Amino acid sequence: MVHNWAAMTALLSLSSSLQQPLIIERDSYRAIRRVLLGLPKTESERETATALARSWPPYRLLRDGMEEKTSPTEFLSRAVKAGLMMQDAGYSKQDIDFVMDIMGGLAPDGSPTIQTRINLPRRVEANPERPGQLPRKWAALIRATRNAEEAYAAFRNPPDPEEPRTFDIYRELILKITAGMSLSGHNNLPGDGREVFPFDDRNLTEFEKLRLRAPSVSSLIADMYNEGVHIGHSELSWLTARAPTIEDALTYIECSSLSCMEKKAARITLDEYEDRSNDELIRVGDEILYAFVGLLCRLQPNRTAGTLRYSYKMMHRIHHAIHLAQLYCDVHARHKTSLNRGRPIWEVVLNTLSRPNIMLANDGAENDCIQALVLATRAMGAAEADTGVQMACLDPFMRAVQRAAFVRLPTLLQGVKLWDKSGKSEGLELVSLYSRQAMPTPVPAGPVYGRQSSEWPSASEEDESWQEIPTPVFGQQAADNPQRVLDIIRDASDKMKRAWRTLAGVGPQVKPVNINNYMRTLAVVGEYEEMVLLTWWLVKEWLPTRTEGSFSSGEGKHLTRTLLAFRAFAEPMLCDETVAALREKFSALDSASAKHGLHWPHDAEVREYVESDPWENHWNLEKLGTLMREGHSKGRVIDGTNPLEVIDS
Repeated sequence: MVHNWAAMTALLSLSSSLQQPLIIERDSYRAIRRVLLGLPKTESERETATALARSWPPYRLLRDGMEEKTSPTEFLSRAVKAGLMMQDAGYSKQDIDFVMDIMGGLAPDGSPTIQTRINLPRRVEANPERPGQLPRKWAALIRATRNAEEAYAAFRNPPDPEEPRTFDIYRELILKITAGMSLSGHNNLPGDGREVFPFDDRNLTEFEKLRLRAPSVSSLIADMYNEGVHIGHSELSWLTARAPTIEDALTYIECSSLSCMEKKAARITLDEYEDRSNDELIRVGDEILYAFVGLLCRLQPNRTAGTLRYSYKMMHRIHHAIHLAQLYCDVHARHKTSLNRGRPIWEVVLNTLSRPNIMLANDGAENDCIQALVLATRAMGAAEADTGVQMACLDPFMRAVQRAAFVRLPTLLQGVKLWDKSGKSEGLELVSLYSRQAMPTPVPAGPVYGRQSSEWPSASEEDESWQEIPTPVFGQQAADNPQRVLDIIRDASDKMKRAWRTLAGVGPQVKPVNINNYMRTLAVVGEYEEMVLLTWWLVKEWLPTRTEGSFSSGEGKHLTRTLLAFRAFAEPMLCDETVAALREKFSALDSASAKHGLHWPHDAEVREYVESDPWENHWNLEKLGTLMREGHSKGRVIDGTNPLEVIDS
């Protein structure tokens, strides 16, 4: 919205300089107000937000004589002032204009509300055929509050006593009830986000506190059912995605407005122990099925301190989610129907499998990580078959690879130390991943990963690129499924590299966060030569496509951490010639242009990067590389094909 506002101010400045200014119509005022509502608060608006009373309505507290002399209109937000200017121009306010006033901090009766940042739809005029598409004043009053108690008070006091309660009214109250509490020390004010703030009940009796307390979500669902509020496919999917348990989701299905056949199909689909047909999956609908997959993924247990043993049914939820997603894609492929939810379904599954504390078994975190990686590889194959390899799916897959390798680093470190003393390499098969590169990596003369389709050579020409575009990537299965941890990680890392080369060579532009994630993943699986190629691709092909000032502060940090990871983990394992060529390239880049804001990291920055990891994964990885280099200098290496064999080189 910042750029939208900059464009609007430029257009308004141009209009004021004309001999006959441009006419600002009703829709123009609404467009201006819509942009203003999406912008962060200004300093004066933040000052007003901090001076509001804790009671309701939240009138501004006048703190000195200067504020008492100030007109109340001076404390209004920019969006509300723009509405007053619209009235001065002769346009009367309609319902959508009152909604904008409410979100801007002014109720229809003139009392204050909480200025709330919101993105209203682009077309905000009323549509008689879809009345729920237009924001309502009652729903806006519920949203423009600070906590569930204030929202419940607005829920019980509609602006029009005859106005019926619809689902969007209940939805705003449910969002307030289920919202998280604001964190201490943050800079957000009420209305800046969805979080809620504490309710001031210091002067209330226990009876009054109970009277003002908002009801539970289950109670609201029962009220909707008793009042006959329509809960269709969209509404049910929204509720199901936020259900705290499977049982609550089944209750929501029973209280919905679906037909008996649709309810039965939804129950069968959600229950993993029931057989389901293709017709039942189609009858459930895309939105509800997507919500079911998201619910099952969200309810997959996490491993925390003092975690108890979970039942098989709870552990199996992610498997059921993968099964549902696969069945859904198969049905759409068989019936040749559009697949609007295919990629998001697999993205949700992969994001769940890449969670740092996901629990898939009762026998330890290391086994969880390997099981998650195996499932993630299967999910990537299914996603590729449906929509092709997408960065939105590859990014969480890389995090799953990281987790599977990082969790074993402490065990490997302890084993390598014992190996140095006893000469036994039992259980150290993964150590073979981290071998020092003896030969220098040549500087790529052409494209690092691949060519554009117009530049691909003919069959008779010699392909000098570093890679041939592999299709499919994850769909190709090995002759025998890998059983050892080493084979599983190697298989996943090989497929990850091929997928990355496909996306980087012919796919859409890769973002800095993806580059940083890929570099860390390569480091933890010992792909040092691939880290060299990634750095060359970054400096030769990716950076030249970015214009000056195109990096945000966050993107710059990701690129800096990418180079820090290379220096910390790859540089010590490479030949001096390989690193010198890259250092020289970055020196030339810095002297030629400083538009990218990148530099070759200093040793102090690398040390800070390694020691700043709170989980000590960076320290473990660096220490393992040091021990491997020391062992290599003594002429001893571990053969990865036989983890118990120590070879004297």
